[in-house]
Amino acid sequence: MTTHIDLCNRALMRLGTQSALTSFDDGSVEASVCAAFYDDVLHALLAHPASMGGPVYTWQWPRCVGTGLPAPSSNPRWRYEIALPSDAVRVLRVDNLLAEKPNDRRKALFDRPESFGEGMGKAGGPTLVPVLFTDYQQVSVTYITKTVDIDHWPPAFKRAFWLSLAAAIATTLGIDGSTSAAVAQEAEREVARACLADQRVEVVSTETVPDWLSVRLGYGDKQRPIHQTTNTLDSGFSAGNSHPLLTPTVHLSAPMGLFQRD
Repeated sequence: MTTHIDLCNRALMRLGTQSALTSFDDGSVEASVCAAFYDDVLHALLAHPASMGGPVYTWQWPRCVGTGLPAPSSNPRWRYEIALPSDAVRVLRVDNLLAEKPNDRRKALFDRPESFGEGMGKAGGPTLVPVLFTDYQQVSVTYITKTVDIDHWPPAFKRAFWLSLAAAIATTLGIDGSTSAAVAQEAEREVARACLADQRVEVVSTETVPDWLSVRLGYGDKQRPIHQTTNTLDSGFSAGNSHPLLTPTVHLSAPMGLFQRD
C-alpha cells in the first residue's frame, strides 16, 4: 500500500537528500516543506497537466460524474446555479440530466458549446461558495476528482507526480541548480508520458464512410459503404468550376484503326 509519505520519500531520494519522512509533522525541515507543497502540486497536476506533450490535456482516469438539482441563480446570465463538488479540481462538462442521451457522440459537434459557467454564488444557502451556473434544471456534472486513492493511480501518473513534487521543493531545500534543473526536465517528460499513456484513441473503420449530412440533420446512424468501381465520366470538370471543360475528355475510347496503303 503506497502512502503520501512514500511518494515524498521518493521525491527526496531523487533530489539526493539523506532524509526520510515518517509523517508530515515529524519536526524535520523536509517534512514541513513536503506538507506545504504536496496538495498544491497534486491539485495542479490533476487539473492542468501542462507539458510539451499535452499542453491542454485532461486526464481520463480521475473523472467522476455527479448529479444534482440546481437552485435559482442570482446571475442574470444563467437560470440556475449548483454548488461545485467539494472534491472537484476541474469541471469538464455539464449535461442536461433530463435530455435523452444521444446515440451518436458525433452529434455533440453541433450542440451548444457553452453549457455552464463557474463563479461564486449561494446555491440556495446563506454563504458564498464556488458554484456552477447553468440553464438546466437537473444536471449531470463530469469533473476531475482529487479523492482517488494512491493505489488506484496509474503508474505513469504516480511517477510524474513525485518527480513534479521533487522539482517543486528542490529550491526550498537548497538543492543545487543543476540538479534542480535536471529534475524539472525529467518531471516534464514524465508528465508528457503519463498524458500519452492515459489517452484513449478511437480507431475509425476504413470500411464505411459516415454520412455527416445525415448526422447533422438527425436522420439516424446511416452509413454508406465504400465501394470500388471502374465506371468513368464522359467529361471532366475544372476545380472550382461548375461547368464542364470545353473539350470533353473521352475515357477508355477505342484505339484507332490500321492505316491502309494506296
